[in-house]
Amino acid sequence: MTYPQRLKTCLRNALIIMLALAGSMSEAAAAGVAPAAEAPLALSESRTQAQDADRHWLQRWFVREEHYERYGLVVPGSLSECPQQAPLVVVLHGFNSKAEGVATLVSDARAAGTPCGEFTYPNDDHIARSAERLSTALRRLRAEHPDREVALVTHSMGGLVARACVEDSRLDPGNVGRLIMVAPPNQGSELVRLAYGTDCWEHWTRCRGGGWPWTRVHNSLVDGLGEASADMTPGSPFLSSLNKRPRNPRVRYTILLGDCGFLSESTAQSWRERTCYLVACAPWCDDAAERLDRRLAGYDELVIGRGDGAVAVCRGRLEGVDDTVVLPFGHLDVTRKPDSPEGRAVRKLIHQRLAWSESGAGVIEASVPESSGPESNGIAVAQTADASLASVVSSDGGA
Repeated sequence: MTYPQRLKTCLRNALIIMLALAGSMSEAAAAGVAPAAEAPLALSESRTQAQDADRHWLQRWFVREEHYERYGLVVPGSLSECPQQAPLVVVLHGFNSKAEGVATLVSDARAAGTPCGEFTYPNDDHIARSAERLSTALRRLRAEHPDREVALVTHSMGGLVARACVEDSRLDPGNVGRLIMVAPPNQGSELVRLAYGTDCWEHWTRCRGGGWPWTRVHNSLVDGLGEASADMTPGSPFLSSLNKRPRNPRVRYTILLGDCGFLSESTAQSWRERTCYLVACAPWCDDAAERLDRRLAGYDELVIGRGDGAVAVCRGRLEGVDDTVVLPFGHLDVTRKPDSPEGRAVRKLIHQRLAWSESGAGVIEASVPESSGPESNGIAVAQTADASLASVVSSDGGA
């Protein structure tokens, strides 16, 4: 085994152990705590006021509303010249990401002349607060272009921001007719339990030429202090409230999910057994091994065939959305490797759905195959009457 291969293996193993220990400790801390009662979709439902006060005192001192002017909706200047039947496509990025990073998802639609815009928001802030910002921007757009329909194309957490907007009667701008979500964590993601210090990576490590240290610290404060991670934790008050809401009947939904995780079934099972064995051998761990085993069994996000490396297929599905397609792509590869066969397949599917929106076609019908069960991981692949949809994927390497 070469040195890069050994390094990759060590890093992968370390990640698994960190996930296991973090999941075990979080489960132990939550033991004996009664489930939270249903709460309205509000900004501070995921934490008490005292916790918010401890967490956000820096924001109250150093962040002002004008600092958020860097975010918002950017539309093409030629929008008024575009045909009215062509929807405005608005791209939403995900957690710790930027709009330019996911703009490739609609490059085919943009090349075909479809007007495309971008909505940016603090990518680590409360999701409900970002949904309010999206609602304000889309309502302003509707006032300026009352006859223009909007199609939202989202990646990862951006799907939750869009849903929190259009599925709330208080926020729904009324001009969204299509919502295409790529890898949305509709039921959360186990990996966000380890999403600590991600702003350090975004504003200090990944960002080149980011300015003086205080500028980077201030950008981290404006961007949020981990609220989005708490909102995306499976079973969080935010997700519980959001998923109890019905789908918007005026919006046509599409979900594209990936299943190219990092670990094979055999590797995941092997490490699960080894890790639990090591924990069980420690006399001070008591029943930690049993809790750890249960937690490791739930990390479908990392397993090939069950998740895309960040979002599990089972947690990406959403009740009431039949147009769900599972494709062989990774969570970040679909945006970072747009010219790969998988990236092209996703772009073509998005372009096709947008073309149907523009032509006024109805939602394609989909159903769960009768054979779907535990052996198929419960994956529902969209069944369409249009045979060309299958060729979109097969022409780029198969699905």
